[in-house]
Amino acid sequence: MDTNKHHYFILLETIIYLCFLAGDLFGSDTSLIKYAGIVLCFIRALYKRNGIIALAFGLTLISDFILLLLNHYYVAGVSFFVLVQLTYLYFLYQHQCKPYLLVRVLVFCLGLAALLVCRQIDPLNVVVLFYFINLLGNTLSSLTASKSRMMALGFVLFVCCDICVGLHNLLPDGRLYDIVTYCMWLFYLPSQILICLGSEKLLNN
Repeated sequence: MDTNKHHYFILLETIIYLCFLAGDLFGSDTSLIKYAGIVLCFIRALYKRNGIIALAFGLTLISDFILLLLNHYYVAGVSFFVLVQLTYLYFLYQHQCKPYLLVRVLVFCLGLAALLVCRQIDPLNVVVLFYFINLLGNTLSSLTASKSRMMALGFVLFVCCDICVGLHNLLPDGRLYDIVTYCMWLFYLPSQILICLGSEKLLNN
């Protein structure tokens, strides 16, 4: 029975994924369809009684609501993503990862110094810097210490998504801009599905 529900989850996510990829190609507004994919991951985590991951997806829902559906209040939206990464850090730490917290703090301080030198220090850039350092740290931790390669791959795709988000905000309109905009959710939903399913494997090891 549980195996069937696992298959239903994959099937529903696949349908959602293909629908918004097709919609994006034709310029449709697919925000609600994309959001439904994250809601489904949250429901899956609740169903599996995976409390920490359910918390991470609950925070992700808030962040995506702000950034995707409202498309406003960016500092608040990214701040909730910071909480998501700190939740994942706690989850990975439970499973004997080596988060190298001091290294993260050092890199953050260097990043702040760089922002000061470039005169780019503002609340959004600071929050984005702290978020991305923790995302990279969690990705490296999952690759080196996690027994779930599925979860590690999810974090890698998460990084790919956020690289595309960064390019989306930096590039002028054009072909490359369109490609990275399309690729944001091309990477993002699979990353969330893999993290959701991979965390279950890690708990079962």
